[in-house]
Amino acid sequence: MRLPEIEVLKLSASVVQKCDLATYYRLTQPQPLRPIYFLLGELFHDAVENVIDGNNPSEETRNALAGTDVNPKDIDLKNKSINFWHSRLERYLKIYLPFAETLRNAIKKQEIPFRFEYDGLILSGRIDGIVNENIGQIEAGIIDHKTSSRLPLEADFYYSLQTLFYSFAGYMMLGRIPSITYAVCYSAGKRAGIRLFTIQKTERDIEYFLKNMKGLQTRLQLGLVEPKINFGCRFCDYKHLCPARKETGDG
Repeated sequence: MRLPEIEVLKLSASVVQKCDLATYYRLTQPQPLRPIYFLLGELFHDAVENVIDGNNPSEETRNALAGTDVNPKDIDLKNKSINFWHSRLERYLKIYLPFAETLRNAIKKQEIPFRFEYDGLILSGRIDGIVNENIGQIEAGIIDHKTSSRLPLEADFYYSLQTLFYSFAGYMMLGRIPSITYAVCYSAGKRAGIRLFTIQKTERDIEYFLKNMKGLQTRLQLGLVEPKINFGCRFCDYKHLCPARKETGDG
């Protein structure tokens, strides 16, 4: 489909989607109500980083992190009550914070922003943490803390654009392509726990990624973008604008 041309000088890990059309809309459309799971992720990360830094959250902080100060008018609660999301975050923290404590000596840097230029295109993002030494099943490299309401699988991360962004950034910062460990706190029905997935990309993967980002930049600038049906469609903020929404079951 053909949409108005736009100028694209920078692409970030939080903006680029598997679907070109969704990426275009993220760059051009006003942001809708913020989905609750974005806020949930931020609050979860705040608590985890606090613990790794050696500052156990107080009860007051935990209450704030659990969402008691959230205004439902500012957030898309996905047809659930604020108490539902409060309980889910508490469940994640109960599972993950003891694990986060074991990482205190291994992670020296957290929330590391990156911004690198490649062939006239700036690629940017933020890394949760860099692990300086092997600890248990976690290899020295990049670590990313995640939550999931279903049982996570390695394929969820091996083929993700985030993994390629991190691999490229790690190569630029460290001079080598680091391993990336996704530490996923999940709570799926009666099943709950933490699963670790370590991904190692290659120089060929990075070359493909950079070529793909340049191609995406060109398509976005020309307005030549197409929808791509994928698992993320159900979470897309722009379903109401998508010509393929009937095929996703949301039409």
